[in-house]
Amino acid sequence: MNTLKSAHTRQQLIYAAAAIAGLILMLVWMQGGFVGKTAPGTRPTAQPGLTARPATAQAALQTIDEIMAWPAHVSARSVAQIAPKITARILAIPVKAGDRVQAGQVLARLDAGAWQAG
Repeated sequence: MNTLKSAHTRQQLIYAAAAIAGLILMLVWMQGGFVGKTAPGTRPTAQPGLTARPATAQAALQTIDEIMAWPAHVSARSVAQIAPKITARILAIPVKAGDRVQAGQVLARLDAGAWQAG
Protein backbone atom coordinates (compact mmCIF):
# COMPACT_ATOMS: atom_id res chain seq x y z
CA MET A 1 0.00 0.00 0.00
CA ASN A 2 2.85 2.38 0.90
CA THR A 3 4.67 1.80 -2.42
CA LEU A 4 1.41 2.36 -4.32
CA LYS A 5 0.91 5.68 -2.50
CA SER A 6 4.50 6.80 -3.15
CA ALA A 7 4.17 5.87 -6.85
CA HIS A 8 0.96 7.91 -7.05
CA THR A 9 2.66 10.87 -5.31
CA ARG A 10 5.65 10.60 -7.67
CA GLN A 11 3.30 10.58 -10.66
CA GLN A 12 1.53 13.70 -9.34
CA LEU A 13 4.88 15.47 -8.95
CA ILE A 14 5.85 14.56 -12.52
CA TYR A 15 2.54 15.89 -13.85
CA ALA A 16 2.94 19.12 -11.83
CA ALA A 17 6.52 19.62 -13.07
CA ALA A 18 5.44 18.97 -16.68
CA ALA A 19 2.57 21.47 -16.33
CA ILE A 20 4.88 24.14 -14.89
CA ALA A 21 7.47 23.53 -17.61
CA GLY A 22 4.74 23.78 -20.26
CA LEU A 23 3.51 27.08 -18.81
CA ILE A 24 7.04 28.50 -18.73
CA LEU A 25 7.61 27.47 -22.36
CA MET A 26 4.30 29.05 -23.36
CA LEU A 27 5.23 32.34 -21.61
CA VAL A 28 8.62 32.40 -23.33
CA TRP A 29 6.93 31.73 -26.68
CA MET A 30 4.40 34.52 -26.06
CA GLN A 31 7.25 36.96 -25.34
CA GLY A 32 8.91 36.09 -28.65
CA GLY A 33 11.64 33.93 -27.18
CA PHE A 34 11.72 31.42 -30.05
CA VAL A 35 12.03 33.98 -32.87
CA GLY A 36 15.40 34.23 -34.57
CA LYS A 37 17.23 37.36 -33.49
CA THR A 38 20.25 39.14 -34.91
CA ALA A 39 23.26 38.90 -32.65
CA PRO A 40 24.72 42.21 -31.47
CA GLY A 41 27.41 43.61 -33.74
CA THR A 42 26.46 41.59 -36.85
CA ARG A 43 24.53 44.37 -38.60
CA PRO A 44 26.53 45.92 -41.44
CA THR A 45 27.59 49.47 -40.74
CA ALA A 46 27.14 52.37 -43.12
CA GLN A 47 30.14 53.30 -45.23
CA PRO A 48 31.85 56.52 -44.19
CA GLY A 49 31.03 59.47 -46.40
CA LEU A 50 27.61 58.10 -47.42
CA THR A 51 24.74 59.60 -45.49
CA ALA A 52 21.39 57.95 -45.73
CA ARG A 53 18.42 60.25 -46.13
CA PRO A 54 15.75 59.53 -43.52
CA ALA A 55 12.44 58.27 -44.84
CA THR A 56 9.56 60.74 -44.63
CA ALA A 57 5.84 60.32 -45.00
CA GLN A 58 3.00 62.69 -45.78
CA ALA A 59 0.20 62.98 -43.24
CA ALA A 60 -3.25 62.43 -44.71
CA LEU A 61 -6.77 62.46 -43.34
CA GLN A 62 -8.32 59.01 -43.68
CA THR A 63 -10.95 56.78 -42.14
CA ILE A 64 -9.70 54.10 -39.77
CA ASP A 65 -11.02 50.67 -40.74
CA GLU A 66 -10.11 48.81 -37.61
CA ILE A 67 -10.31 49.99 -34.02
CA MET A 68 -8.60 47.98 -31.31
CA ALA A 69 -9.41 48.18 -27.62
CA TRP A 70 -7.52 46.69 -24.71
CA PRO A 71 -9.57 46.66 -21.51
CA ALA A 72 -7.50 47.55 -18.47
CA HIS A 73 -7.72 48.69 -14.88
CA VAL A 74 -5.75 51.76 -13.88
CA SER A 75 -5.06 52.43 -10.22
CA ALA A 76 -3.01 54.95 -8.27
CA ARG A 77 0.37 54.04 -6.82
CA SER A 78 -0.67 55.31 -3.41
CA VAL A 79 -4.10 55.61 -1.87
CA ALA A 80 -5.00 57.78 1.12
CA GLN A 81 -7.41 56.22 3.57
CA ILE A 82 -9.35 58.85 5.50
CA ALA A 83 -11.93 58.38 8.23
CA PRO A 84 -13.53 60.71 10.77
CA LYS A 85 -12.75 60.22 14.46
CA ILE A 86 -16.45 60.48 15.32
CA THR A 87 -19.65 59.01 13.94
CA ALA A 88 -21.84 61.69 12.35
CA ARG A 89 -23.87 62.38 9.23
CA ILE A 90 -21.95 63.93 6.32
CA LEU A 91 -23.51 67.26 5.28
CA ALA A 92 -21.15 68.25 2.44
CA ILE A 93 -18.03 67.10 0.64
CA PRO A 94 -16.36 70.20 -0.87
CA VAL A 95 -13.70 68.27 -2.82
CA LYS A 96 -14.08 65.89 -5.73
CA ALA A 97 -12.15 62.74 -6.62
CA GLY A 98 -8.83 63.67 -8.21
CA ASP A 99 -8.67 67.17 -6.66
CA ARG A 100 -5.36 68.19 -5.07
CA VAL A 101 -5.73 68.99 -1.40
CA GLN A 102 -3.48 70.66 1.15
CA ALA A 103 -2.73 69.51 4.69
CA GLY A 104 -5.49 70.72 7.01
CA GLN A 105 -8.01 71.35 4.20
CA VAL A 106 -11.63 70.46 5.02
CA LEU A 107 -12.59 67.29 3.14
CA ALA A 108 -16.09 66.80 4.60
CA ARG A 109 -18.50 68.74 6.81
CA LEU A 110 -20.20 66.64 9.50
CA ASP A 111 -23.50 67.23 11.35
CA ALA A 112 -22.44 68.92 14.61
CA GLY A 113 -25.73 68.08 16.40
CA ALA A 114 -25.05 64.34 16.37
CA TRP A 115 -21.76 64.45 18.27
CA GLN A 116 -22.36 67.51 20.47
CA ALA A 117 -25.56 66.00 21.92
CA GLY A 118 -23.70 62.93 23.25
